[in-house]
Amino acid sequence: MDARRLRPVVAALAFMATGCHYAINYPDPTGPRFGSTAANAIVAPGDPPGARVVVGSYNVEFGRDIPAVLRVIRADSALARADILTLEETDEHAAEALGAALGWQWVFYPAAIHPATGGNYGSAILSRWPIVADRKLLLPHVGWRRHLRRATVCATVMVHGRPIRAYAIHFSTMWELTAAGQDDQARTVLADAEGSPDPVVVAGDFNRKGAAEVFATQGYAWPTRQVGATHHLWSFDHVVARGLGTPVAAGRVRDPANPSDHAPVWAEFALP
Repeated sequence: MDARRLRPVVAALAFMATGCHYAINYPDPTGPRFGSTAANAIVAPGDPPGARVVVGSYNVEFGRDIPAVLRVIRADSALARADILTLEETDEHAAEALGAALGWQWVFYPAAIHPATGGNYGSAILSRWPIVADRKLLLPHVGWRRHLRRATVCATVMVHGRPIRAYAIHFSTMWELTAAGQDDQARTVLADAEGSPDPVVVAGDFNRKGAAEVFATQGYAWPTRQVGATHHLWSFDHVVARGLGTPVAAGRVRDPANPSDHAPVWAEFALP
């Protein structure tokens, strides 16, 4: 067994040894990695070049009911034609199943083994366009409650032949960090994206609307600002972007069949 495949096994054994009270973090910035490659990606037909880009985000609540998640995606006109879709609270099995069903490319870097499931936990990026590069970005701070350290997935996606840098984020909850700690995580993503010559989109579960405001104060467009509550009473799930063009529409998906405690969101941009 090679080193990359051995890491999850070792972490799982460590997880069982802890009595399942705390997360077992993956501190290695290179992995573990799961996903398809540009060579074997199935890229669905897209809109004419120079048209629109749709970015969506869906916290799938530990991926407990992926067939229902797939039905929600297919039933919504925006999510079904998304160029980039981020998943939060997912694992490699859920990301792979959705990627295969949709015919999209995908990449997943788990942040940790989660004590609630005993499985890998983190964010993923799916796209009907080729993902030509990807990596993991470790975020600062360890949560008080479960000692979970968050990580972000960063990928370069060739949409209509144009490179777009996408970040799938899931910041710590209010039970894990202060607002200042969440803002530190937001600023880590901002700093990583600062030198990108390509358009940047950040989508996911910010776990506080104010964390999205951190990006807005640095010139990022925030088309989902007014979509309303996405998790019970709170507006946590958002899309922000820089250099991606003019936001033309945004929305929250209200589907009574949604199996998650989060509503998916999406935003549409007119390419410059």
